[in-house]
Amino acid sequence: MKRQIVLAACFLLMTVIASAEMFIDIPVPPDAQTSPSEKQGEMVKKSSPSEDDDSSGAEKDNMDLISFINGDAMHGKLIGAQTTNGVEWKSPFSGKNTFFDMNYIASIKLGAKENKKTGEARLNAIVLSNHDSLFGKILKLDDEFLTLDTESAGRLEIKREAVAQIIAKTSSGLIYKGPNGDDKWKVAENSGGKFSIEKGILKISRNCGIGIEIKIPDMIKLEFEASAGSSFNLTFFSDKISSYAGNGYMLTLNQNQVYMQVMRGNRGGSRNLGNAELGEIPFKPFVRFAIFADRKNKSFSLAVEDRVIHKWFDNIKDECSGNAFVFQNNHGGSSLHIKNIAISKWDGGSETKIDEEKPASDIIVFANNDKVTGKVLKIAGDELTFKTDFALLDVPLERISKIILRGSKEEKITPDSSDIKAFFDSNNGITLKKISISDGIIKAQNPCFGSAEFKLSSFAELKFQNASSDEPGSVKNPDNDENTD
Repeated sequence: MKRQIVLAACFLLMTVIASAEMFIDIPVPPDAQTSPSEKQGEMVKKSSPSEDDDSSGAEKDNMDLISFINGDAMHGKLIGAQTTNGVEWKSPFSGKNTFFDMNYIASIKLGAKENKKTGEARLNAIVLSNHDSLFGKILKLDDEFLTLDTESAGRLEIKREAVAQIIAKTSSGLIYKGPNGDDKWKVAENSGGKFSIEKGILKISRNCGIGIEIKIPDMIKLEFEASAGSSFNLTFFSDKISSYAGNGYMLTLNQNQVYMQVMRGNRGGSRNLGNAELGEIPFKPFVRFAIFADRKNKSFSLAVEDRVIHKWFDNIKDECSGNAFVFQNNHGGSSLHIKNIAISKWDGGSETKIDEEKPASDIIVFANNDKVTGKVLKIAGDELTFKTDFALLDVPLERISKIILRGSKEEKITPDSSDIKAFFDSNNGITLKKISISDGIIKAQNPCFGSAEFKLSSFAELKFQNASSDEPGSVKNPDNDENTD
């Protein structure tokens, strides 16, 4: 009998324990918890592999970041590179260095320790005919070469026929550069859809408007690149982040035309300032736009691929005093991609990097925005000798804002999978071929100046020709990317 009672008690205890386990809450690690579903009208933040490891933010900033064409990324240090052997990479998680084939690399961002400020922003900017850029002090210009003393590569002799522009040293007056994950972009009032920021690209879903508010002066230059074939509105100087309800100026662009309107949200309706043909646009995935806006004098110019399309004037006394910018995707079937947005102070000077595709004469733009045409004979020391129809001028370089050279001939650079575009910042870079990287030095070639050795620390990012969707020779439809729709 006692034995039966003991067995019954044990069975009862086991039953109670099993029942209790059914009600015990097992803690779930935060990383394993399911996040709320993404809501319509919100930014979709997508993390990258680099955001999920255990390294601190400061450590990551001091590391380089290699990104691959499949979207993978890895922090570490760029040790070297050879066209034949590929890129040598040191990872903090591996005892041995790894070699990666260049064909599978998209870019390498150089960390804070490597990417030291060189002071080149305070030097003259040389714009080549293929839109590459270099910075330095002009030592000499003659009929054959421009001699440039650079901080990144020492003395370079650049073919004169490859030089499109010389821009005098000046502060850029940069106000905003992006997009990036910390920006305060948001969906516009009364707009549905969603957007994301991925690898420096704003991806805006169909029929969605997004905007940002930035304190700006009355005269600005707004630059950006938009996916080819897009149809969109850009509202600026608006008093609210709204696609249509604010008081501001709105450009409407499609594949063939551009329209300029003054939006009057507080009164309803709009005023049309006129339209223009966009003309022929190069076949490439992203198209460069630049808007030169003077709020007080109410004049606005649009340049596409460095060519002025049209200039508008608003003769009504009302003033649009807001600081909001809004992109509205008008395409009903695909997302709009925007990148390389830069807003800077504008001094009212020349509105294009290359004012005329084939200027009949060299052009000198002075610091007070006066302009003369003629022939640049030479630059020696700090003085330019310029021949006009009426006189021979010797002008100190400090009085010149810009020099546009006649007869610049674009060097046709045949792309190769081992080529890189080395960027000093987000917009300015140089194409390098047959590269070799070791001991902090990039040895490379360029058709405009031959062989050169650059300090690796001069650059912010290296983009590889084979993987860059916005480089010549690698045309890709942006709507084939992961879409936010």
